[in-house]
Amino acid sequence: MILKRNAKKIVWLLIAIIAVVIFYVTYISIYPGDSFYNQEFKEVTGLNLPNSANILYKESSFAFNGESCSAALIELNSKDYASLLQELKTNQKLNDTIVIGSSELNNMENKVRNKSIAYKFTKELITRKFYLIEFYDDNKTIIIENIK
Repeated sequence: MILKRNAKKIVWLLIAIIAVVIFYVTYISIYPGDSFYNQEFKEVTGLNLPNSANILYKESSFAFNGESCSAALIELNSKDYASLLQELKTNQKLNDTIVIGSSELNNMENKVRNKSIAYKFTKELITRKFYLIEFYDDNKTIIIENIK
């Protein structure tokens, strides 16, 4: 009798643990943390996110067909902003003139409506990936977008 009672408790404990793990995995898939956007920045630019970076807003979506999109509004200090801008102008990793967009990008751009885009870099890869980074005229604000 005591063994059956303990077995029931163990089963309920395992069910609870599994439920918590499923909830956690689902939550971080829907609301990824800053480290996810650090990786997205590196994928888009080929560079590490500068230490002065402050991710002000972020948004991502994942479709059942495997496609995903993420966008982040990031603020840098003026030195890192200028350095990143110069690096991207020089290395020309992002040099296409394609126009790409998403609801995530639109949401980020709506947050900086009072600012103008000073520079925009984009790239479309054969693998149907799209990269974008926008530099704003306040010399500190950038937006990155990654569509995969």
